[in-house]
Amino acid sequence: MSYLPDDCKIKGSLIKGLLFYMQKKWGKTYVESLKLPFKIDEIKDGKYYPYSWMRAVHHELLKKNPGKEEIAFRNAGRSVVEATMEGKFFVNYIVRKRPLEKTISDLLKAWEKESFEGVFKGRSTKNENKILITLDQMCDDRGEEVCWLNLGGIEGIIKVSGKNATVKHTKCIFHGDERCVYEIELND
Repeated sequence: MSYLPDDCKIKGSLIKGLLFYMQKKWGKTYVESLKLPFKIDEIKDGKYYPYSWMRAVHHELLKKNPGKEEIAFRNAGRSVVEATMEGKFFVNYIVRKRPLEKTISDLLKAWEKESFEGVFKGRSTKNENKILITLDQMCDDRGEEVCWLNLGGIEGIIKVSGKNATVKHTKCIFHGDERCVYEIELND
């Protein structure tokens, strides 16, 4: 089952997080000059907005990084996760004490139930020293940059968790696979 773009929603905090990254990287004037379908200062953290608004931000980031799109989105995903955790001692303490697979599992649940509506469906499994994350992009308005953003976000979670692990995007819907798979190898 997939959802039409009008049925897909995203929390304002995620839009703001990506815009914050762009502002930090290229300045407030640049972000204010973007041609977006919304007023940046009206976005509220806990409110849901059309997913097409996030896709508009994605398109602006794509235009800013010709030839380096994947690197830009991975950096953005990593930066957003790290900024979310920055200065939150208690949260960082808990994330560092928990097994990485539990943090990943909780993140996927939060994505599905709290951050996005109709955009992702995901699950994770662990075998030996690997965690496999399978993500389906449910919204018909999809793009490979979402994969890169997810990859960077997972890299950020690994860094914040303090775990010795690496992640690879081993299967991708934009390269003929049925769904995206991210493979985390635990190096401990």
